[in-house]
Amino acid sequence: MNRGPWIDHFGDNFLWSNATLILKGMAPYGVVALEEIDRVCEKLRVRQNEPDAWRQEWRAMGELVERRADAALDQGHKITAGDYYLRAGIYHYNAERFISDGARPSPVVRLACGSRSTSSVERCCSAKHAPNAKAVVVLATPPF
Repeated sequence: MNRGPWIDHFGDNFLWSNATLILKGMAPYGVVALEEIDRVCEKLRVRQNEPDAWRQEWRAMGELVERRADAALDQGHKITAGDYYLRAGIYHYNAERFISDGARPSPVVRLACGSRSTSSVERCCSAKHAPNAKAVVVLATPPF
C-alpha cells in the first residue's frame, strides 16, 4: 500500500522513510526545515543502494546550515545563528542514524557524527545565551 510521499518518501525503503517522517515531525517545533529535508531526500532517492549515502547527504546539509549560522553570527544575528546551529545539529545527528558496519570505520564515523551534532547544539546554546544549558556526555556500550 502506497501512502504517498509524506509517509513513504522512499517507497519500499521503510527505514529511510520512517527516519524522514521522524524529521518531518520536528518541523512544527522549528528545529528542521521541510525544504531542507526535501532537498536532501531528493538527492537520496537516487542513492538508496549506496551504503554511505544517508550519512553523506545529511552531513552535507548540516555543514551548509552551519555555514549559514556562521554568517548570521558574523552579522550579529545571534538568535538566527542559534536557530541554524540547532538545525545543523539535528541534521548531523540524523547523519549517524544508518551508519552500518560496512561504512568503515563504523565507531570512528559514528563518533565524528555525534561530536559534530553536539558541537552544533552547544553553539546554538552559546549564540542564544542559554547559560543553564549544559552538555551531558552519555557513554554508549558497544555494539553501535
